[in-house]
Formats: sequence, structure tokens, C-alpha cells
Amino acid sequence: MRAVIFDLDGVLVDSESVNVASAREAFRRFGIELDPDAGNGIVGRHPVDYVPVLAGGRLDAGAQRELRRLQGRLYRELWDASARLLDGADTVPRRLREAG
Repeated sequence: MRAVIFDLDGVLVDSESVNVASAREAFRRFGIELDPDAGNGIVGRHPVDYVPVLAGGRLDAGAQRELRRLQGRLYRELWDASARLLDGADTVPRRLREAG
């Protein structure tokens, strides 16, 4: 084996909780409270895909772009405060390195 490739989201780092929290807050700031199940439509998807669906016609294209920008800023802020490595994420790369 010459290389191992990992996907960051949900494999090494719990980033989906940060993604959902930043989306909820961005929508809230635009006057839209997302229902508890909205996270199911956010996880594993890009904001370009889910913002129009969750906005449900309440935001025009310009407002959706602004919401996505806001969410990006919130995501970066929350990342520093709450992103965490998943169990074993620090062990696997080290073991692979040791195995050559």
C-alpha cells in the first residue's frame, strides 16, 4: 500500500454537528427557525443544495447567498470552539505511519 486517503467529515472529525449548528443559527438570523428534523437534510450535503430547500421560498437568491456566507463565518467560529476528533482518529494515522 502506497497511500491512504481519508475523508475529513465524519471520518476523522465530527464536523457535521458544527455544520448543523451553524446552519440553524444562520437561518435563525434570517428569521427562519428550522424544525428539529432539519439536520437530516443538512448532514452530508453542501449549503448550495440544502439552503433553497430549507428556505422553502422564503428567501430570494441574493438572501440565500448571504445566508450561505453567514453560515460559513459561523461554521469557522464554531469549528474552533467545538469541533472534535472522533475516537481513534489520532491513532489510525500514527499506526499507518509506523507500519510504513
